[in-house]
Amino acid sequence: MLLLDQVVRNRAAWQLPGDQRIPSAPDLRAALISCPARYALDPDVVQFTRDLVLSKPDLLAASVDIQRVPAPQLCIEWTEEPCEPDPPVRFGLFVKVAQNGQLGEKIVVYEVHDHEPEISPAPFAFDFDTILKGAQTGARFGMSHDRLPLDNFFAHVTAVIDPQ
Repeated sequence: MLLLDQVVRNRAAWQLPGDQRIPSAPDLRAALISCPARYALDPDVVQFTRDLVLSKPDLLAASVDIQRVPAPQLCIEWTEEPCEPDPPVRFGLFVKVAQNGQLGEKIVVYEVHDHEPEISPAPFAFDFDTILKGAQTGARFGMSHDRLPLDNFFAHVTAVIDPQ
C-alpha cells in the first residue's frame, strides 16, 4: 500500500504527543484522498537521481530559478535504502502549489521499518523565486551534506510553525 494512503487510513498518524492533533489533519486527509497526481518512485529512479545530484553538486542551487512543480497538487513517495545499521525509511510528500508551480507548501510523511507512519507537524512553505526569511510563524533551518552545497537551495524553504 502506498505510504500516503496508509496515512489516510491510520488515525494514529494524525496524533501528536499527548492528546493534540496535527492542526492541518482534516484538510490534509481530504486532499490526500482526492489528489489526482501520485508518484511512487522506483528504487532505480531514486538511485539515479541521487547519483546525478551527487555527481553535479551545483545542480540544485543552479536550477532553483527554473524548478517547477508540475501539478497543482501531487503526492510523491520513495524509500531511502538503509545505511547499516539503520533500517529503510519510506518518505512521502504532499505538495500543493500556486499556478506558477514555484510557490507552495509541502507536508512530509515518513515511516521507519516496522513502525507506524508519522506526519511532520510542521508543513514547509517554499518559493523558488524568493529567499524566505524566518518569521514569527516560520523557522529557518539549514541542512548540510558532505558533497552538496544546499544552503542556496534551502534558503527557498521555511518550516511553518503553528503558534499554538
